[in-house]
This record gives sequence, structure tokens and C-alpha cells, in this order.
Amino acid sequence: MRRGHEVWISTTKAVMVYNTMTKMVPAPPPHVFIKSVQLMKEDGEKRSSIDLNDWAELKHNQNHLSISFLGVYLKNPDAVSYQYKLVGLDSAFSSPMRNNVVNYLSLPPGTYTFKVKAISPDGQVSPKMASFSFVIIPPFYQTFTFRLLAIIFLVLLGFGVQNLVHQRKIKRQKAIEAMKREEKLKIRQQTAEDFHDDLGNKLTRITVLSEILNAKIDKEQADQRGIVDQIKQNAASLYNGTKDILWALDPKSDNLYETLNHIREIGIEVFHDVPVDFEFAAVDEDIQLVKLPMEYSRNITMIFKELLNNILKHADAGQVVFELDQSDKNAIALRVTDDGKGFDSSAAHRGRGINNINARAKRINASLLINSETGKGTSVTLKFSKNQLSN
Repeated sequence: MRRGHEVWISTTKAVMVYNTMTKMVPAPPPHVFIKSVQLMKEDGEKRSSIDLNDWAELKHNQNHLSISFLGVYLKNPDAVSYQYKLVGLDSAFSSPMRNNVVNYLSLPPGTYTFKVKAISPDGQVSPKMASFSFVIIPPFYQTFTFRLLAIIFLVLLGFGVQNLVHQRKIKRQKAIEAMKREEKLKIRQQTAEDFHDDLGNKLTRITVLSEILNAKIDKEQADQRGIVDQIKQNAASLYNGTKDILWALDPKSDNLYETLNHIREIGIEVFHDVPVDFEFAAVDEDIQLVKLPMEYSRNITMIFKELLNNILKHADAGQVVFELDQSDKNAIALRVTDDGKGFDSSAAHRGRGINNINARAKRINASLLINSETGKGTSVTLKFSKNQLSN
């Protein structure tokens, strides 16, 4: 029975009244939540569950996840569909689907947020999406620190290998140079021995034969005796000259101590039987450690031999002093001084002897300083750097 906007329906137990003017209230949209997040093994077996209340930090091998969710819709629960998205992997939400479980396999390291929303059959979307955030920590060999350290290690390794190759190259070069030096020393020693045995013996034989010939010549034959005496003197002079060559060839002469001793012997020989006091200042035997190249010992010896002979011939000196000056720690200075008549060094004519001395000094990169004044003697200093000796 209908009465106005009301419809009355009677039953055996009661009467129901329907008001046709009452508006129908639509069902509320579904509510969605994440039920669980499971860590899975590679074969699909469950490993463990993740607490949804905490921020999850997973290791690089915990990258197989199974996420289940549920949309609450009482009117028709089975008709609810879902859309989900994994921020950090997906660029957009998935198409609507009824399945409420999604699996992610072999997720790469990174930061992720899983978002899901439920949709009712009439198209209503859950007002609030359910979400879960987690991070998969990369293995140590994929971290920035490890990569930086690896780059540094590779750079250092490269430098180390390069340095090792360089050191081996230097060592090989030094070994070759040492072999060359040893071979040169053997050649020098053998040459000195051969030179002494051959030329020295022949010069000695010439001297002996000259003396025998001189004894057989009649004393009245003065011209012939004079010629024989000249042969004898020339042979003796040539023999004395070869002594310097033999000394320079001997490897034992390649240090400053032996060089100075040889200069002392030359000075004693030059001023022997003349009224000149030759003084050789004492030197420390420690200078035996100062090694000299062959060209140094040879040129130094010849420089001072020339200077001492010049003093004998031209200086009219009464005293000659030779000394080693080590006041400069980085240099070696050798000085010869005489108290002779001296000369004006600014106006003096440079003869062949002084030119030879300067040429020899330049060969060993040494400086030659001549200090002389008329009536006040002469001082000549030969100076060279210790650093040159190690090159």
C-alpha cells in the first residue's frame, strides 16, 4: 500500500515502511594497506619478513621481495582492483589488476618506495595510498669509497710499476756502465803494463848501450862522445816523460790523494839540487775517498807540472809552497805559491805555457786564478766543484 511518498509492506511478522524521498548514500571508497613484505630466496622460498614500521636497510643479496597488500571494501571485496608502483624502478603505476601480491626479483642497489592504491568496482580510488620505503645497500665493491680507493690504488700501482721499470732501467744502465768502467780499467792497466815492459825496457836498453858505446869511444873524440851523451839524455828525458803517462794510465791514480802525491814527487824532482825550498803542505788521507776521472788526474798533474817548471825557469824564487784548500765544502782548490820576482798579471804576455794551462783547466771545467805582483811573488789557484766528480 502506498501512502504519499511512503510505501508500506506488510509481512506475517512486521510492517516495513520505505520512504521514497530518502536519498541513497553511496558506499565509501576502499581502504588499502600493505599486509606484509617478505624476503625471498632465489628459488622462491621464504627467507624472512620485514618490519613495516621501520625504514628497511637491505643487503645487496636481499633483493628478492614479495609484497602483499589488501583493499578493504565491504560492499564487494572480491571486485576490488589495484594499481601499484615501485618508485626508483617504475616510471608509472601499473594497469588495474585483481592480484594483491607482487614480486620483485634481483632489484639493483638503490632507494625505493612501494606505493599501491585500491579501486572499487564503480571506479572509486582509495583516498590514501599505502607505501613502504626501503633501501638496498650496494656491495662494498660498488660503493663510491671503494671505487675511489680502487682508482687511487690503480694510480699508485701504475706509478709503482713505472718507477720499478725506471729503476730496473737505471740499474741495468749502471750495470752496463760498471762493466764498461771495469773493462776500461783492465785496458788501462794492461796498456800501462805493456807500455812499461815494452817502451821502458827499450829506453833502458838505449841508455845502457849508450853508456857502453861511450866507454868504447876514444876520449879524444869529443864530438862523438857529445852525440852519445845527447842520445843518452834524450832517452832519459823520454823515459821521464813516459812516467807521467804510465802513472795516468794506472787505475790506482784515480783519486785526489794519489794525484797530490804525484804532484809532490814532481815538485821534489823539479827542485832537486837547486836552491829552492819546496814545501808540500800535509794532506789528510781521507781525501783518498775523493775519486777523480782519468782526465782530471791527468790534466791536474800536467797543469802543476807546467807551473812548477815555470817557477824554476822564470821566478827566481827561494820558496815554493803547494797546498790543498778545503775551506769551501762544495769545491776543491789546489794552490801553488812562490816568493819570486812576480809579474804584472794584467800586462803579462800569455805564452804557450800559460795557454796550455788554461786549456787543460777548461777541459775539466775548472777555474784558474793567477794572482801576481812585481816583486811580491805569484799565487796560482786551480778550483773545481765536487759535484762535477759524481757526474
